[in-house]
Amino acid sequence: MGRILSAVAVLALLPAFSNAEETVYKKALKSTVWIVQPIERQGNKVLLRTGSGSVIDVKQKLLLTNYHVVEDNPDVIICFPIFDKQGKLIPEKEKYNAALKDIGLKGRVIAKDSTKDLAIIKLEAQLPTGTPALRMAKGPPETSEKVHSIGSPGLSGALFNYTGGEVKQVYHKEWMALRKANDPNPLKLSATVIETSSGTNKGDSGGPLLNDRCELVGVTQGGTFGGADSNPISYFIAVNEVRDLLKRNKITVTTPAGGSAVAADKPRESPMNTGGTTTAPMINAEKREAEAAAKLDLAKQLASGGKPEKARERYEEIVKKFAGTKAADEAKQLLEKK
Repeated sequence: MGRILSAVAVLALLPAFSNAEETVYKKALKSTVWIVQPIERQGNKVLLRTGSGSVIDVKQKLLLTNYHVVEDNPDVIICFPIFDKQGKLIPEKEKYNAALKDIGLKGRVIAKDSTKDLAIIKLEAQLPTGTPALRMAKGPPETSEKVHSIGSPGLSGALFNYTGGEVKQVYHKEWMALRKANDPNPLKLSATVIETSSGTNKGDSGGPLLNDRCELVGVTQGGTFGGADSNPISYFIAVNEVRDLLKRNKITVTTPAGGSAVAADKPRESPMNTGGTTTAPMINAEKREAEAAAKLDLAKQLASGGKPEKARERYEEIVKKFAGTKAADEAKQLLEKK
Protein backbone atom coordinates (compact mmCIF):
# COMPACT_ATOMS: atom_id res chain seq x y z
CA MET A 1 0.00 0.00 0.00
CA GLY A 2 1.58 3.28 -1.09
CA ARG A 3 1.39 6.62 0.68
CA ILE A 4 1.24 9.54 -1.78
CA LEU A 5 0.90 13.26 -1.17
CA SER A 6 -1.90 15.05 -2.97
CA ALA A 7 -0.14 18.32 -3.50
CA VAL A 8 1.89 19.09 -6.54
CA ALA A 9 -0.25 19.18 -9.34
CA VAL A 10 -7.93 12.88 -12.58
CA LEU A 11 -10.21 14.84 -14.34
CA ALA A 12 -13.55 15.20 -12.49
CA LEU A 13 -16.86 16.48 -13.81
CA LEU A 14 -18.47 19.22 -11.77
CA PRO A 15 -20.73 17.41 -9.28
CA ALA A 16 -24.46 17.70 -8.79
CA PHE A 17 -24.82 19.42 -5.42
CA SER A 18 -27.28 18.91 -2.63
CA ASN A 19 -28.49 22.14 -1.01
CA ALA A 20 -26.03 21.85 1.89
CA GLU A 21 -23.08 21.07 -0.40
CA GLU A 22 -23.94 23.92 -2.75
CA THR A 23 -24.18 26.39 0.12
CA VAL A 24 -20.79 25.40 1.57
CA TYR A 25 -19.12 25.41 -1.85
CA LYS A 26 -20.48 28.82 -2.85
CA LYS A 27 -19.57 30.38 0.48
CA ALA A 28 -16.05 28.96 0.61
CA LEU A 29 -15.13 29.25 -3.08
CA LYS A 30 -14.02 32.88 -2.94
CA SER A 31 -11.86 32.06 0.09
CA THR A 32 -9.95 29.34 -1.79
CA VAL A 33 -6.79 29.92 -3.84
CA TRP A 34 -4.60 28.17 -6.39
CA ILE A 35 -0.91 28.27 -5.46
CA VAL A 36 1.75 28.23 -8.19
CA GLN A 37 5.51 28.02 -7.87
CA PRO A 38 8.00 27.81 -10.79
CA ILE A 39 10.57 25.15 -9.87
CA GLU A 40 12.49 24.21 -13.01
CA ARG A 41 12.95 25.33 -16.62
CA GLN A 42 13.07 22.69 -19.35
CA GLY A 43 13.74 24.28 -22.72
CA ASN A 44 10.94 26.75 -23.42
CA LYS A 45 8.76 25.34 -20.66
CA VAL A 46 8.75 26.08 -16.94
CA LEU A 47 7.71 23.28 -14.61
CA LEU A 48 5.31 24.39 -11.91
CA ARG A 49 4.61 23.06 -8.44
CA THR A 50 0.96 23.73 -7.73
CA GLY A 51 -1.33 23.29 -4.77
CA SER A 52 -4.28 24.85 -3.00
CA GLY A 53 -4.87 27.12 -0.04
CA SER A 54 -7.43 29.23 1.79
CA VAL A 55 -7.82 32.71 3.25
CA ILE A 56 -7.83 32.78 7.06
CA ASP A 57 -7.41 36.53 7.67
CA VAL A 58 -8.36 39.29 5.23
CA LYS A 59 -6.95 42.25 7.18
CA GLN A 60 -3.54 40.64 7.62
CA LYS A 61 -3.72 39.02 4.13
CA LEU A 62 -2.96 35.54 5.51
CA LEU A 63 -3.38 32.25 3.64
CA LEU A 64 -3.10 28.66 4.85
CA THR A 65 -1.61 25.71 2.94
CA ASN A 66 0.70 22.69 3.31
CA TYR A 67 4.42 22.83 3.90
CA HIS A 68 4.97 20.44 0.99
CA VAL A 69 3.20 22.88 -1.36
CA VAL A 70 5.77 25.62 -0.64
CA GLU A 71 8.63 23.58 0.87
CA ASP A 72 11.61 25.85 1.65
CA ASN A 73 10.94 28.45 -1.06
CA PRO A 74 10.07 31.84 0.42
CA ASP A 75 7.89 33.15 -2.42
CA VAL A 76 4.80 31.85 -4.23
CA ILE A 77 2.21 33.07 -6.73
CA ILE A 78 -1.43 33.14 -5.62
CA CYS A 79 -4.46 33.01 -7.94
CA PHE A 80 -7.98 33.70 -6.69
CA PRO A 81 -11.03 32.31 -8.52
CA ILE A 82 -12.29 34.50 -11.35
CA PHE A 83 -15.95 34.95 -12.32
CA ASP A 84 -17.71 36.11 -15.48
CA LYS A 85 -20.22 38.98 -15.59
CA GLN A 86 -23.03 36.65 -14.56
CA GLY A 87 -21.11 35.64 -11.43
CA LYS A 88 -20.32 32.14 -12.71
CA LEU A 89 -16.93 30.64 -11.91
CA ILE A 90 -14.43 30.37 -14.75
CA PRO A 91 -12.84 26.98 -13.94
CA GLU A 92 -10.65 26.31 -17.02
CA LYS A 93 -7.05 26.02 -15.87
CA GLU A 94 -5.63 27.01 -19.25
CA LYS A 95 -7.20 30.46 -18.93
CA TYR A 96 -5.55 31.02 -15.56
CA ASN A 97 -2.19 29.87 -16.94
CA ALA A 98 -2.51 32.23 -19.90
CA ALA A 99 -3.29 35.20 -17.64
CA LEU A 100 -0.95 34.27 -14.78
CA LYS A 101 1.13 37.45 -15.12
CA ASP A 102 -2.01 39.59 -14.79
CA ILE A 103 -3.94 37.76 -12.10
CA GLY A 104 -1.15 36.19 -10.03
CA LEU A 105 -0.43 37.88 -6.69
CA LYS A 106 2.89 37.52 -4.88
CA GLY A 107 2.94 35.87 -1.48
CA ARG A 108 5.67 35.21 1.05
CA VAL A 109 5.85 32.27 3.45
CA ILE A 110 6.00 33.65 7.00
CA ALA A 111 5.52 30.49 9.08
CA LYS A 112 5.81 26.74 8.47
CA ASP A 113 6.14 23.39 10.18
CA SER A 114 7.36 20.44 8.13
CA THR A 115 6.37 17.90 10.81
CA LYS A 116 2.74 19.09 10.71
CA ASP A 117 2.85 19.81 6.94
CA LEU A 118 1.50 23.34 7.39
CA ALA A 119 2.52 26.79 6.15
CA ILE A 120 1.21 30.36 6.44
CA ILE A 121 1.54 32.77 3.50
CA LYS A 122 1.19 36.55 3.61
CA LEU A 123 0.17 38.35 0.43
CA GLU A 124 2.19 41.41 -0.57
CA ALA A 125 -0.80 43.16 -2.21
CA GLN A 126 -4.36 43.59 -1.02
CA LEU A 127 -6.78 40.71 -1.54
CA PRO A 128 -9.34 41.11 -4.34
CA THR A 129 -12.29 43.23 -3.23
CA GLY A 130 -14.99 41.20 -1.50
CA THR A 131 -12.79 38.24 -0.58
CA PRO A 132 -14.00 36.64 2.68
CA ALA A 133 -11.96 34.69 5.21
CA LEU A 134 -12.84 31.25 6.49
CA ARG A 135 -13.66 30.94 10.16
CA MET A 136 -11.70 28.22 11.94
CA ALA A 137 -13.76 25.69 13.88
CA LYS A 138 -13.00 25.26 17.58
CA GLY A 139 -11.83 21.71 16.95
CA PRO A 140 -11.86 18.77 14.53
CA PRO A 141 -15.15 17.27 13.29
CA GLU A 142 -16.81 14.21 14.79
CA THR A 143 -16.67 10.71 13.33
CA SER A 144 -19.37 10.21 10.62
CA GLU A 145 -19.79 13.98 10.18
CA LYS A 146 -20.14 15.19 6.58
CA VAL A 147 -17.25 17.30 5.28
CA HIS A 148 -16.49 19.27 2.13
CA SER A 149 -13.22 20.15 0.45
CA ILE A 150 -12.13 22.39 -2.44
CA GLY A 151 -8.94 21.95 -4.42
CA SER A 152 -7.29 22.09 -7.82
CA PRO A 153 -6.03 18.63 -8.90
CA GLY A 154 -3.04 18.89 -11.21
CA LEU A 155 -4.26 16.43 -13.83
CA SER A 156 -7.68 18.06 -14.11
CA GLY A 157 -8.34 20.75 -16.68
CA ALA A 158 -10.38 22.65 -14.09
CA LEU A 159 -9.53 24.54 -10.90
CA PHE A 160 -11.48 24.87 -7.65
CA ASN A 161 -13.13 21.44 -7.75
CA TYR A 162 -15.52 20.23 -5.04
CA THR A 163 -15.25 16.92 -3.16
CA GLY A 164 -17.62 15.65 -0.48
CA GLY A 165 -17.07 12.92 2.08
CA GLU A 166 -17.58 11.68 5.61
CA VAL A 167 -15.22 11.53 8.55
CA LYS A 168 -13.98 8.01 9.22
CA GLN A 169 -11.91 8.88 12.30
CA VAL A 170 -9.83 11.61 13.96
CA TYR A 171 -6.58 10.53 15.63
CA HIS A 172 -2.89 11.23 16.07
CA LYS A 173 -0.72 9.76 13.33
CA GLU A 174 3.02 9.47 12.71
CA TRP A 175 4.06 8.57 9.18
CA MET A 176 6.47 9.11 6.29
CA ALA A 177 4.96 11.13 3.43
CA LEU A 178 6.34 10.75 -0.08
CA ARG A 179 6.42 13.89 -2.20
CA LYS A 180 7.06 11.82 -5.33
CA ALA A 181 7.64 8.20 -6.28
CA ASN A 182 10.83 6.80 -4.72
CA ASP A 183 11.28 10.00 -2.69
CA PRO A 184 14.74 9.74 -1.01
CA ASN A 185 13.78 12.35 1.61
CA PRO A 186 10.16 11.80 2.62
CA LEU A 187 8.56 14.09 5.15
CA LYS A 188 8.43 12.76 8.71
CA LEU A 189 5.00 13.79 9.92
CA SER A 190 3.41 13.71 13.35
CA ALA A 191 0.00 15.36 13.61
CA THR A 192 -3.67 15.03 14.43
CA VAL A 193 -5.33 13.87 11.23
CA ILE A 194 -8.89 13.65 9.95
CA GLU A 195 -9.33 10.46 7.95
CA THR A 196 -12.20 10.73 5.45
CA SER A 197 -13.89 8.97 2.55
CA SER A 198 -13.12 11.98 0.32
CA GLY A 199 -11.12 11.46 -2.85
CA THR A 200 -8.04 13.71 -3.11
CA ASN A 201 -5.47 14.10 -5.87
CA LYS A 202 -2.15 15.82 -6.41
CA GLY A 203 -2.82 19.55 -6.48
CA ASP A 204 -5.63 19.41 -3.89
CA SER A 205 -3.11 19.67 -1.05
CA GLY A 206 -3.37 22.73 1.15
CA GLY A 207 -7.03 23.30 0.33
CA PRO A 208 -9.73 23.68 3.00
CA LEU A 209 -11.77 20.92 4.62
CA LEU A 210 -15.09 22.35 5.83
CA ASN A 211 -18.06 21.29 7.93
CA ASP A 212 -21.71 22.00 7.09
CA ARG A 213 -21.38 25.41 8.80
CA CYS A 214 -18.60 26.34 6.35
CA GLU A 215 -16.04 26.38 9.16
CA LEU A 216 -12.48 25.29 8.48
CA VAL A 217 -11.90 21.95 10.23
CA GLY A 218 -8.78 20.75 8.41
CA VAL A 219 -6.27 21.12 5.59
CA THR A 220 -5.99 18.63 2.72
CA GLN A 221 -2.76 16.65 3.08
CA GLY A 222 -2.77 13.45 1.03
CA GLY A 223 -4.11 9.97 0.62
CA THR A 224 -3.39 6.26 0.67
CA PHE A 225 -4.30 4.16 -2.33
CA GLY A 226 -4.35 0.38 -1.95
CA GLY A 227 -5.13 -2.44 -4.35
CA ALA A 228 -8.16 -3.04 -6.54
CA ASP A 229 -10.25 -4.21 -3.57
CA SER A 230 -9.36 -1.23 -1.37
CA ASN A 231 -11.10 2.11 -1.10
CA PRO A 232 -8.89 5.23 -1.01
CA ILE A 233 -8.42 7.01 2.29
CA SER A 234 -7.73 10.73 2.43
CA TYR A 235 -5.92 12.56 5.21
CA PHE A 236 -6.41 16.14 6.38
CA ILE A 237 -4.36 17.98 9.01
CA ALA A 238 -6.78 18.90 11.82
CA VAL A 239 -7.58 22.52 12.64
CA ASN A 240 -6.09 22.26 16.15
CA GLU A 241 -2.66 21.85 14.51
CA VAL A 242 -3.30 25.07 12.57
CA ARG A 243 -4.16 26.91 15.77
CA ASP A 244 -0.97 25.61 17.41
CA LEU A 245 1.17 26.79 14.47
CA LEU A 246 -0.35 30.27 14.66
CA LYS A 247 0.17 30.40 18.43
CA ARG A 248 3.81 29.30 18.21
CA ASN A 249 4.48 32.04 15.67
CA LYS A 250 2.53 34.64 17.66
CA ILE A 251 0.03 35.20 14.86
CA THR A 252 -3.44 36.28 16.00
CA VAL A 253 -6.11 35.73 13.39
CA THR A 254 -9.04 38.15 13.15
CA THR A 255 -12.22 36.08 13.39
CA PRO A 256 -14.72 36.79 10.57
CA ALA A 257 -18.09 38.14 11.65
CA GLY A 258 -21.11 35.91 11.34
CA GLY A 259 -19.50 32.65 12.38
CA SER A 260 -18.44 31.48 8.93
CA ALA A 261 -17.20 32.62 5.58
CA VAL A 262 -19.43 35.33 4.11
CA ALA A 263 -19.86 35.36 0.36
CA ALA A 264 -18.70 38.50 -1.42
CA ASP A 265 -21.50 40.88 -2.35
CA LYS A 266 -20.33 41.15 -5.94
CA PRO A 267 -18.31 38.57 -7.88
CA ARG A 268 -14.97 39.62 -9.27
CA GLU A 269 -15.05 39.97 -13.04
CA SER A 270 -12.53 38.17 -15.20
CA PRO A 271 -9.52 39.97 -16.72
CA MET A 272 -9.26 36.99 -19.09
CA ASN A 273 -10.67 36.29 -22.52
CA THR A 274 -13.65 34.00 -21.87
CA GLY A 275 -14.92 33.71 -25.42
CA GLY A 276 -13.62 33.12 -28.92
CA THR A 277 -12.64 36.75 -29.52
CA THR A 278 -10.21 39.04 -27.76
CA THR A 279 -11.81 41.20 -25.09
CA ALA A 280 -10.44 44.05 -22.99
CA PRO A 281 -9.62 43.31 -19.33
CA MET A 282 -12.68 43.62 -17.11
CA ILE A 283 -11.09 44.56 -13.81
CA ASN A 284 -13.47 46.56 -11.66
CA ALA A 285 -12.51 49.99 -10.39
CA GLU A 286 -12.28 49.00 -6.73
CA LYS A 287 -9.84 46.18 -7.43
CA ARG A 288 -7.75 48.49 -9.62
CA GLU A 289 -7.60 51.12 -6.89
CA ALA A 290 -6.57 48.46 -4.33
CA GLU A 291 -3.83 47.06 -6.56
CA ALA A 292 -2.47 50.54 -7.25
CA ALA A 293 -2.50 51.44 -3.54
CA ALA A 294 -0.63 48.24 -2.67
CA LYS A 295 2.04 48.95 -5.28
CA LEU A 296 2.36 52.52 -4.00
CA ASP A 297 2.92 51.25 -0.45
CA LEU A 298 5.73 49.00 -1.70
CA ALA A 299 7.30 51.89 -3.59
CA LYS A 300 7.24 54.07 -0.47
CA GLN A 301 8.89 51.26 1.48
CA LEU A 302 11.69 51.15 -1.09
CA ALA A 303 12.14 54.91 -0.82
CA SER A 304 12.29 54.88 2.96
CA GLY A 305 14.62 51.87 2.81
CA GLY A 306 17.30 53.79 0.93
CA LYS A 307 16.43 52.61 -2.58
CA PRO A 308 15.22 55.80 -4.31
CA GLU A 309 15.92 54.59 -7.85
CA LYS A 310 13.90 51.44 -7.37
CA ALA A 311 11.13 53.51 -5.79
CA ARG A 312 11.16 55.90 -8.74
CA GLU A 313 10.77 53.00 -11.17
CA ARG A 314 7.74 51.81 -9.20
CA TYR A 315 6.21 55.31 -9.12
CA GLU A 316 6.60 55.59 -12.90
CA GLU A 317 5.02 52.17 -13.37
CA ILE A 318 2.03 53.13 -11.20
CA VAL A 319 1.48 56.41 -13.10
CA LYS A 320 1.57 54.56 -16.42
CA LYS A 321 -0.36 51.40 -15.54
CA PHE A 322 -2.92 52.81 -13.08
CA ALA A 323 -3.67 56.22 -14.59
CA GLY A 324 -6.73 57.83 -13.03
CA THR A 325 -6.37 56.20 -9.63
CA LYS A 326 -5.62 58.04 -6.40
CA ALA A 327 -2.37 56.10 -6.07
CA ALA A 328 -1.26 57.19 -9.55
CA ASP A 329 -1.97 60.84 -8.70
CA GLU A 330 0.08 60.54 -5.51
CA ALA A 331 2.90 58.74 -7.33
CA LYS A 332 3.00 61.54 -9.88
CA GLN A 333 3.31 64.12 -7.11
CA LEU A 334 6.15 62.16 -5.52
CA LEU A 335 7.98 62.02 -8.86
CA GLU A 336 7.63 65.79 -9.30
CA LYS A 337 9.23 66.34 -5.88
CA LYS A 338 12.37 64.40 -6.89
